[in-house]
Amino acid sequence: MKTKISLGSAFILIVCFVPLENIGQEISTNAEIYDFEIGDVFHYTGHDCGVITKEIRTITDKYYSVNNDTLFYPYEFEKALRYGWSDTTWTYGSGNGMLSYTDLDSLVNDGIISYVGSEPWMYNGRFWNEYSPCECILQLYVVGCGMAEDVNFEEPNFCWNISLVYFKKGEEEWGNPILFYTGINRVSEISHIHVYPNPVSDYLHIGLDKSNSGFEQAIIHNQLGQKVLTAKPVNNMVDVSGLKAGMYLIEVSTRDRKERTKFVKN
Repeated sequence: MKTKISLGSAFILIVCFVPLENIGQEISTNAEIYDFEIGDVFHYTGHDCGVITKEIRTITDKYYSVNNDTLFYPYEFEKALRYGWSDTTWTYGSGNGMLSYTDLDSLVNDGIISYVGSEPWMYNGRFWNEYSPCECILQLYVVGCGMAEDVNFEEPNFCWNISLVYFKKGEEEWGNPILFYTGINRVSEISHIHVYPNPVSDYLHIGLDKSNSGFEQAIIHNQLGQKVLTAKPVNNMVDVSGLKAGMYLIEVSTRDRKERTKFVKN
């Protein structure tokens, strides 16, 4: 069964599968769903209460936490958005992000899955795990591609959808890639800082490309957005030994700009 939900001049295609028989495929684990490799590319489209988005993510690294219970994927992104279906102006941004996944051996979505299947025309026949507790909610978890659909139309408090429309994993490709045009407004650029080691235990080394010079201040925020440390880098290093284990955002100020990136504290 396929349902079209009209939203202005566009529509969202929701594919609803009614399981008539058990195909015998087991529910996937988090490790299977989030099995990315360096160089994997994912293109998404979506909207959040009328804010329309396009995003391209490229996986740039892959590593585990010290105790191997968390998998980290740094990535670069390009993103464009516009406000409302009638707006023709796209605002463009780019930068760095971090994905992290725990409970890798656990079943995806804690095993709460409505149906598991595959179709040759969907994601190159990769297995997907569907969670659809009602007509207005749909989540699809695809092996090796993460969450490919996240749809929620529970009015009036929720109204969003995110869809994977293209991926490239090695030589394998599926879908229609997003194209960004030169006429959109550019609001930010990819970060020019790199930090190491990452994860870090004591001293975080900070490097900048040659377009920047002179550290003035480093500000570190936790995952809740709270400022936890302000320091002036010494010999291009910041002492983070006093921070609790977890993921942080560091903002480094130079004489001419500010740069941000994420790191993990062991």
